[in-house]
Amino acid sequence: MALDKAQLKSKLVRLFNKPQTVNNVDQVAGDLAAAIDEFVKTATVTGATSDGSTLVQTQIH
Repeated sequence: MALDKAQLKSKLVRLFNKPQTVNNVDQVAGDLAAAIDEFVKTATVTGATSDGSTLVQTQIH
């Protein structure tokens, strides 16, 4: 499965449309980090083990 770019975009649009507040840098940074973390975890990683068998990881922690 490909990364869910549409979901990331939606979360970023909501984040950047929040009303301005004074000194909200920590809140915005936390929300942005959470959105990116969730986005990266939508990936499916495929690789191979040392014996050559295929390994597919569908949930990244």
